[in-house]
Amino acid sequence: MSSRDHPPAQHRLRIGRQSVPGRCYFITMDCDANGPKLEDEACRALVQQAVHGMLGRGACRLDAYVVMPAHLHMMFVLDEKKSLSDAIESLKKYSARRVNKLLGRKGAFWQRAFHDHAIRSGKDYAVHLDYILKNPVRDGLAKQGEQYPYMGWGPWEAEEG
Repeated sequence: MSSRDHPPAQHRLRIGRQSVPGRCYFITMDCDANGPKLEDEACRALVQQAVHGMLGRGACRLDAYVVMPAHLHMMFVLDEKKSLSDAIESLKKYSARRVNKLLGRKGAFWQRAFHDHAIRSGKDYAVHLDYILKNPVRDGLAKQGEQYPYMGWGPWEAEEG
């Protein structure tokens, strides 16, 4: 098979993607390779606020997240208002607009694709939650995960109405 017969990376990430309201998802979004990263603490704080803003706009429950210098991990339960792709696209657009404004720039901030994993069991949930909580420690940003200010675990529920 030649290289041109391989689907683009974005397409491969979408293969098998399901959008099931009420299902918990683990998501990874990476900063665009050619753009700025989330190295500035004010940028990470804006993304953190945007993640919480997903409640009621794509997520009915936010379980955990960590905003790292070059990517974001989060776990949330998808609501019935948006598909998984639409919820993530909305988060990307909103957060990119705010970060770009803060940095005085325009252009892509996030990579177009994202990685998703549907949580399938309690053990699967625990493994992914542990991954989120230990990410700042593994990257040397904190000695203990709870010391890292751009991380949180809930759950936080969307308000009715």
